[in-house]
Amino acid sequence: MDSGAGSPDARLDASFLVVTGVFQIVFVCRLVYSGVRHRGYLFSVVRGFLKTVGRSFQRPKLADDERLVMDQVSQVRLQIARWYVKCCCFMLTLPLCFVQLNVLIGRQSDKPTRLPASLMWSWAGIFCTCTAVDMFPAVLSVRYLNIYYILATLVWAAHLSPWHVPPERSAEISLFLLGLGRLPAVGVATSPVVVAACSLLPLLVVLVRAGTETMPPVSIFAEVCGFVATVSASVSLQLLLSYRIERSLQYTKMETDFNAASSLLHLTCDAVVELDADLRMTEHKASLSAMLLRCRPGDTLAGMDFTDLLAGAAEAGRVVELLRRFEDRPAESVNAQAFLTHLVDSDSNRFRTEVFQVMYHTPQGVARHLIGLRDITDQDSLAGSKVVESLTIAPRSITPMSAGVCSSLGSKPASHAVPLQTGAVAEDRFLSLLIDMDLQIVKASSQLFCLGKHPSTLFSAAGVELLERSWREMDTGSSALSFSALEIRLDTTDACDLISGSLQAIQSTSGSRNLLLVCIAPLSLRMTPQGSSPNCEAETDEVSLYF
Repeated sequence: MDSGAGSPDARLDASFLVVTGVFQIVFVCRLVYSGVRHRGYLFSVVRGFLKTVGRSFQRPKLADDERLVMDQVSQVRLQIARWYVKCCCFMLTLPLCFVQLNVLIGRQSDKPTRLPASLMWSWAGIFCTCTAVDMFPAVLSVRYLNIYYILATLVWAAHLSPWHVPPERSAEISLFLLGLGRLPAVGVATSPVVVAACSLLPLLVVLVRAGTETMPPVSIFAEVCGFVATVSASVSLQLLLSYRIERSLQYTKMETDFNAASSLLHLTCDAVVELDADLRMTEHKASLSAMLLRCRPGDTLAGMDFTDLLAGAAEAGRVVELLRRFEDRPAESVNAQAFLTHLVDSDSNRFRTEVFQVMYHTPQGVARHLIGLRDITDQDSLAGSKVVESLTIAPRSITPMSAGVCSSLGSKPASHAVPLQTGAVAEDRFLSLLIDMDLQIVKASSQLFCLGKHPSTLFSAAGVELLERSWREMDTGSSALSFSALEIRLDTTDACDLISGSLQAIQSTSGSRNLLLVCIAPLSLRMTPQGSSPNCEAETDEVSLYF
């Protein structure tokens, strides 16, 4: 039986050249086409790389935040350098012990050691140097980290020289240095550019030896792979350290902001609680218990839903909507707002409360709400009138009205317009407003002080939104709508009254369409003289309304 029958055929014919050549030509053409098409981008990358190389050995001018990150990264690299020195001492201790044992055995048997003496003396010198540095850690400093890495590179390159290793064993020594020396030391250099530049020195030593003496190709391949692995590890470590430091600084800033907000809320509010993502209180607060008259032994607020403390389901729904308005914001942001609501104590007493909310996220990405509560029953709001206008309780409902109800409210046809006297309106306890939604002005009213005002001066932002939404619905076919719990300001003290009534679109003789609001007049308005503002002297002028 032929002994060579089972051996693989090592001969290659022209088909191999054709197959590989075709794909190589396609790849080169594709590469040239991409380079020409994106030549502007490639030029910018090359210029950026050259600038980075030029700035790598000088201290760049950075912004305060960037400088802080770089300083923190440098401190981490200093710790890596000290750890690396300790590891070198540990890794060299065991080989030196074996060498010492071989020396003893060789002296007794008159046999020389199998490793070059220069290599052993190099290991001994490195061990002594690392031991001295470990004994005096002040020798290591951030300022000279790159110099330390350059010295280490010179040592690695010397180990690949002809005086330390024969050609047939250069690949083994190269991989040994890569795994135990070069890869762990990438954290010492302050820039990947420094690592790439220094990694060229061992590669040049191997290439020079390959040109002057017979060296296995695997040695060159091992050194090239070591160069790529070292540079890749340095870039990855730089990105990882920068990311970790930036995140750490961000969360430190968030913690500082949270502590500042918490301290401020404790100074200005009657009670401060923390809510989880489900709006449940995370812990019991004695100040809130006293505020709600829930001071009985054994009672706890921990785990209670915050909406259980609010006055009514409608108000609770609106508060939940306000508290969750920041859920789509980035996790690293801290958002705050203030609004007014009503809490209920253990005796079912409603009292007006100003709510300050600070929403943030924990390092695990879980949402938290820091809530400050302030009873403003007998005092003014700290946020002023702006918070009332923008974040007041919205109208509870808005529903279409039947045709019978619309006719009873009554706007008569324009051809049969009848003047309505202010006295009659006051006698019927109704408040009427005719609003031009295009000009955003009150054209006619049963109360003199409402004439010519902008709707935003009479209603909250939620109320104006209700009027605009109702006006749009009436354009699509709804004849009239009813509403409830709409806040209206009838004086200059920012005090609000709740009204309920109806909205109807009417058309004047000129063809313009306006919005008619009819409601039961608030008690504060019915107690004032006819035609006067609730906080002004009585006026005797009568106002006629023509619808």
